[in-house]
Amino acid sequence: MVDYLLKPIPFERFYQAVQKAQRRLRPAAVEAARPYLFVKTEHRLQRVELAEVRYLEGLQNYVIIHTATEKIVARQTINSLEASLPAAAFARVHKSFIVSLAHIHTMERSRIFLQATAGAPLIIPVGDAYRAAFYARL
Repeated sequence: MVDYLLKPIPFERFYQAVQKAQRRLRPAAVEAARPYLFVKTEHRLQRVELAEVRYLEGLQNYVIIHTATEKIVARQTINSLEASLPAAAFARVHKSFIVSLAHIHTMERSRIFLQATAGAPLIIPVGDAYRAAFYARL
């Protein structure tokens, strides 16, 4: 058994269960080769290239995916998206933030500075509950 769903099944919970089943059935090499992710936005599924994602910001039942060129509002929770991201490339640093390790410029105690496309760098907070695990990964 992979997951257990109770009726009525919200789409986000169904999607999370499907992704969990896919991860279990898919070999690790195939997972590493997939450079994109599909997210539900309004009434469609939108493809997001993982290499372009700078960070994800959780807002209750929505997630804003920040890339260098756009902000994509996904109708999913940050927990469900975190489960579908490659752990080697992304890190949860706060209850509301997941960052792309490739876009980190510098770090300072409880703040991460991401590479800025223009102007001042973006600052992401590191939560107390996530700090030790995050720095241990680095």
